[in-house]
Amino acid sequence: MSTDIVQANDPQLASFAPEVLCEIFLASIPSLGRIDGPRAQFPWEISHVCRHWRHSALALPKLWAFLDLEQTQENEEPDTPDLNLLKTYLERSGKHPLTFRLAYSQETIHGHPFLGCLFQHSMRWRDVCIESPALLAVESLSQGATSEFPLLRSLVCADCEFDSDAVSEGAILEPMPWAQLQRYHEYECSWYPDDGRQWAILAQLANVVDLRASFYGTGEDEYPDVIAMPHLRFAYFGVDRRADDLGIEEVLERFDLPRLEGLSVKMGEDHDPDVLCPVPGQFKTLKVLRLCGKVEISNEALTGILTEIPTLVDFAVELIGVDADHFFALLTPRPDGVLVPQLQALRITPFARNDGTVDALFAMLRARFGGVEGVEITRLRMFALYIRGVYKSKPSPMFTPSEMLNRLRSMKAHDKWDIRVDENSQEEFWKEDMDDEFI
Repeated sequence: MSTDIVQANDPQLASFAPEVLCEIFLASIPSLGRIDGPRAQFPWEISHVCRHWRHSALALPKLWAFLDLEQTQENEEPDTPDLNLLKTYLERSGKHPLTFRLAYSQETIHGHPFLGCLFQHSMRWRDVCIESPALLAVESLSQGATSEFPLLRSLVCADCEFDSDAVSEGAILEPMPWAQLQRYHEYECSWYPDDGRQWAILAQLANVVDLRASFYGTGEDEYPDVIAMPHLRFAYFGVDRRADDLGIEEVLERFDLPRLEGLSVKMGEDHDPDVLCPVPGQFKTLKVLRLCGKVEISNEALTGILTEIPTLVDFAVELIGVDADHFFALLTPRPDGVLVPQLQALRITPFARNDGTVDALFAMLRARFGGVEGVEITRLRMFALYIRGVYKSKPSPMFTPSEMLNRLRSMKAHDKWDIRVDENSQEEFWKEDMDDEFI
């Protein structure tokens, strides 16, 4: 966007007071820490719109404290334009706490100028995302002292190999101040076969509020009996049963989560179809529940979940391995009773179709969105169908997408209800962020 365009289209926009522009800039900063998001060079772009915007941006150190970096073989030399840009950001951000994502695009990288430069400012690290780091970068993160990260509150590790022989003898990420973290996320991190180190780290997260972790171990190593997380609000737990028989229920039994509001679980193959049946006491007041992955749930277990967690406000489930007719019938309010009466958001994936299944879905949506006379119920505010190619892998028993989509579009247009269809997102269902939109 050029200066001429800004002034010609909206003269007032280019002449906003600096303090107003700063608030607009800060509200527009892209979210970092999402491993599937685009790179964000936001401050650099807005500082080149016009002279007034540039002066306003340069006067706001906080704006330059958000960094999105990609280390490649092309920019690993000591003096490259990307490295100089990083140094510019660090200089302009002054003493403000840093939020950054550092991604590695090649496994053969030997130089680490970005990480080395950032380590000089480790006292300012607050929100950090490390994606696909090379081995030497992992070793670098294992050096130093906890006191070098006094402001760190959020750590995201994506595609990190913590099981390499070269680092197995060391204390992986030992200097990280685990006890002060409020947010810790792991995406596709490899700990197996020595996953005891992963559990040792989790045991230190006494103040974490938002946690994501996947488990690949056998459950045969020694772990803490119970990990207490008294402040945890949102938990995302994934299990891959390829290792042996560490299932989602075994994982959940190892945590004491008295303040948990949202739980998202990704199940592996061959899990118990009676999962969460009966529902453990600490999950009976959940407001958000997501059942994802290779979900196979018996009708009895599904009935128990929806009966024993009446506080659910936001519910999501992958339906390929679920009796959809039974599920829709459970959620349909009736004069003689209603399950999950506070439900406001419902998210599902495609399902195996029997005669009447689609009609059962739409009957449930009409009752949930529109209400039922004589029944006290919180009306549904949002319904989402996540297709994402699930039906493409199992086309024969699935509904015809056009049939479902046409009916959903018609219902949305006629009744003005918030009905969403996601056909494009590649983000895994269970990783969808939980927020306070409905709770």
